[in-house]
Amino acid sequence: EDKDFEKAEAVFNQVVYINHQDVEARVKLGRISISKDELDKAFELYKPLVETLVKKQKAEKAIGLLGLILSVKKVHTPTLEKLASIYKSAGQKKNLEIVCRVLLDEYRRENKRKEYLAALGELVSLVPEDKELVSHYNQLKEGVEIPEAAKEAELSEEERLKAEEEARKIEE
Repeated sequence: EDKDFEKAEAVFNQVVYINHQDVEARVKLGRISISKDELDKAFELYKPLVETLVKKQKAEKAIGLLGLILSVKKVHTPTLEKLASIYKSAGQKKNLEIVCRVLLDEYRRENKRKEYLAALGELVSLVPEDKELVSHYNQLKEGVEIPEAAKEAELSEEERLKAEEEARKIEE
């Protein structure tokens, strides 16, 4: 209330240290971290809250909490990845498509090839009618060996075959 953010941060850190599950202290500490442009720290503070909200089927609240981090108008990849997983499990395909497109640009910028391919595969499954995406995905997939860790993020075999079949229909 006194706008003494250093003191507030020290107090909230102490509260979170004593009680890891204090929601109010975590949210306020996260807001302070966001204001200091410490997005990774804010994400780590919010992550357990977001996971609890998702488990309690309160996806919209989890999305709102992640939105606080994204409100700084900076791309924060871990936040976007978590948001994508929430949208995917909630069946929010349009929102998932938007987040995947942002992640795709970020992965390209950061030269993260396996993550780029996984995001592109997700987009292909969401919009198989986009023949440019499908063609790009197929070209990359043919020339890239996907490491074991990325296989979880890759399309399931059935989804991949379906996307490729859709792509062939579109090309015909």
